[in-house]
Amino acid sequence: MAAVILSTAMFSMVSVGHVRAQPSIAVCEVTYLEIAPTFEASAVRLLRGHREAGRREPGNLRLEVLRQSGRPGHFVILESWRDQASFDQHRTSATTTAFLDALQPLQISASDQRIFKDLAVGAAPQPTPASAILVVTHVDTIPNPQRDATALLARHAEESGKDPGNVVFDVFQQANRSNHFTIVEVWKDGNALERHAVAAHSKRYRDEIQSLLGSPMDERLFAVVR
Repeated sequence: MAAVILSTAMFSMVSVGHVRAQPSIAVCEVTYLEIAPTFEASAVRLLRGHREAGRREPGNLRLEVLRQSGRPGHFVILESWRDQASFDQHRTSATTTAFLDALQPLQISASDQRIFKDLAVGAAPQPTPASAILVVTHVDTIPNPQRDATALLARHAEESGKDPGNVVFDVFQQANRSNHFTIVEVWKDGNALERHAVAAHSKRYRDEIQSLLGSPMDERLFAVVR
């Protein structure tokens, strides 16, 4: 996994955060990109242009570009759209096509695109602080009718969204692989993330999810590309 684009339409999403003020997200897409390190500066210019153009499109609710900490050439784009029509228009626009065509020669692996659908949405996304730490975690669970991983992850999101310094805490569930989840966290700074990591509810979550995991959790840190 390299870079991530989040846009909502074939995954279920639990988004917890604060006041319920955001309109229900209809489409969310996650696209992982891996860029050759020598082309990183060129890719960043393209990604910034894609972000600014996408934010101006009708129906866009969020579009951010993230860079993975300590791994050159690995990025994440977070996208959400008001409805399927606006998402489809964005994906097929001449601007998006030109962006993808320009990016393709800079990539060292094919794009990994994943689609989500909205389950629940918390507050509208807040501006991400310059000092923010972002965490993207892939959770692969073993299907078990007696143990509900969805409820466990939803509880973890609800409790974590109340932690001091949390800006966003979203859980996405893949529609065609309901035992696969992606967690997206935004924390005000590193201290807030550390306090969350040692909180009693976080330890309880890690203890309870461990027996349900089909593979080790893949947790990665990111910062916003300005």
